[in-house]
Amino acid sequence: TGDAQEADAVREVIRRQVEQIRSGGGLDIGESPVASRIVLPQLYEQRDFRPAWPRAGARQDLFRAIDDAYLDGLDPDDYHRAKLLALQEEITSGEADAEARADFDMLLTDALVRLGYHILFGKVDPERLATSPTIPSTCSSRRRWPPIGRM
Repeated sequence: TGDAQEADAVREVIRRQVEQIRSGGGLDIGESPVASRIVLPQLYEQRDFRPAWPRAGARQDLFRAIDDAYLDGLDPDDYHRAKLLALQEEITSGEADAEARADFDMLLTDALVRLGYHILFGKVDPERLATSPTIPSTCSSRRRWPPIGRM
């Protein structure tokens, strides 16, 4: 069927993108570089390259977490916000091909990994880093996070 062919095409794009990351080539989706070079490939390999975000509710939870990043002193735009919104609009309009659907899924996953990492370990701008080498590494955020198991 058409849906099965589309799903296979999306999996193939995700597989190619994961292989590109694994080969050390890095991956940029539009102007958005994918930062997760360990967790993201492992996740998709364990899922046999199936999309990680089939549930609309999980996607909405992540969008909410990205929008609320400023509550933890972080910039939502650092988590692919603009590109994700553009891809979501493309998918919603029915204009998205397999590559756009794979890009959307991969960027959602990278945003979750990046945001979680910054919440847990902090994000430091080396240009503005104070002379003190002490940076707390504990998570002080009390916000609820979309659990990865619900994806």
